[in-house]
Amino acid sequence: MLCVMMLGGITFIKVLQIRGTLARMKYPRCKAKFTNILGNGVCNDIEPYNTAQCGYDGGDCGDGFPKAALDYPDCFVFHQNEIGNNKCWDWPPYNTPECGFDGGDCLTQQGPPVDGYPDCFVSRPDNSPMLIGDGYCHDYPPYNTPECGFDDGDCERNAVEDYPNCFVHDPGAIGDGNCNNVPPYNTTECGFDGGDCAEPIPV
Repeated sequence: MLCVMMLGGITFIKVLQIRGTLARMKYPRCKAKFTNILGNGVCNDIEPYNTAQCGYDGGDCGDGFPKAALDYPDCFVFHQNEIGNNKCWDWPPYNTPECGFDGGDCLTQQGPPVDGYPDCFVSRPDNSPMLIGDGYCHDYPPYNTPECGFDDGDCERNAVEDYPNCFVHDPGAIGDGNCNNVPPYNTTECGFDGGDCAEPIPV
């Protein structure tokens, strides 16, 4: 019985490894860390998974066109039931003015300032791990901002050709046909994501 369980576990791990390898081949520009969850039947509605570069989570998030959330007509998300459910989804599009800062969840769950950054405030529901300085660039506010030390150094400040005052972590995302509707991408300095975004971010 033990041998069968061990073989089953090894087989499962191999399947995940193969799935991740195939996903990297299919989406070479996808910057997701865990490519084995692309196309696993569950929409991971967070960057970089739910982006054009990652095939909208390997097709799990449909065609990339979410639906408007109840009570927030300008808020378009894939998981409408997560808006205002007392758990802060601390990333766009949920934690934005259009979505009422996740239906108010991200306003009530803001913790103390991050150590070393007195003006950096992030939400950590259920004592989730601190994302600041975890070795991965969380390329959206409030993480990739001066107040949070550009994710404590995880996010680079790279110059963008044709936009002398535009500095972003991923210059290749500027003008790639996919609107990155978060600063610093969708800003005047970056030509509103190189023209991918029709309008600046509402304030």
